[in-house]
Amino acid sequence: MDQSMNIQNTAAPLGNGFMKKVFLAAVSLFFVFAAILAGIYAYHMIARPSGLATISVSGTGKVTYKPDIADIDIAIISKGPDASSVQNDNNTKMTAVVEYLKSQGVTEDDIKTISYSLYPEYKQSRDGVDTSQIIGYTMNQGLQFRVRDISLVGKIVGGLSSVGINSLNGISFGLSDEKLETLKTQAKDQAITKAQQELQRMKTQFGFSHVRLVGISDSPIMPMLYRMENAEFGLGSDVPVPAPIQTGTGEVIENVSLAYEIR
Repeated sequence: MDQSMNIQNTAAPLGNGFMKKVFLAAVSLFFVFAAILAGIYAYHMIARPSGLATISVSGTGKVTYKPDIADIDIAIISKGPDASSVQNDNNTKMTAVVEYLKSQGVTEDDIKTISYSLYPEYKQSRDGVDTSQIIGYTMNQGLQFRVRDISLVGKIVGGLSSVGINSLNGISFGLSDEKLETLKTQAKDQAITKAQQELQRMKTQFGFSHVRLVGISDSPIMPMLYRMENAEFGLGSDVPVPAPIQTGTGEVIENVSLAYEIR
């Protein structure tokens, strides 16, 4: 009986050691297998890039233009001893100006008031300091009108003094919405053509042939308005008949960028 017990006591530790070895072997195999899978995954990630190969080309189109509209800013200034008479005088002059502009082909929709002010004039002391004594009133009414026939600008401006215009503040030359859209389309077509020509050059240089358009963007550069200030007309208190007005030229510019997927 004692011998049987001794055999059992020596067998128990052998069984525990065997199980421990089996467990360690299984864990080792798990990590080996995991390492193999990780290597295979990494190989596929290297062999197959995560992003698509793309190429971007750009082009610029420019179209030269001559302005087809002119926005003219004028002012009517009236002075008098009291506010009521100054307003009446200024309104009478303004009515005459509007009627004159309409007679020259300017539509009512193209005429708008842009400023209106009425303020008192104070008596000044000998040292130049204003006093509280009101000696009269001044009214200043600003008007802007648009001439859609550039050839008539000089003629219309020349006749303003006859209807009481005291100040010509400036003329801005620009493009009508219709002409601007037409020129933008022309400039964009040029830009796209140049971008496509650049794409063909790169195909030849780098040896790829199949592409698919995946993106397009454009950034127009709006034309700057050319403004003639009153100093350029040499205006004083009266508006003289101006010399022929040179409107100059400008450019409508479109930048286009095309993105392609290389197949």
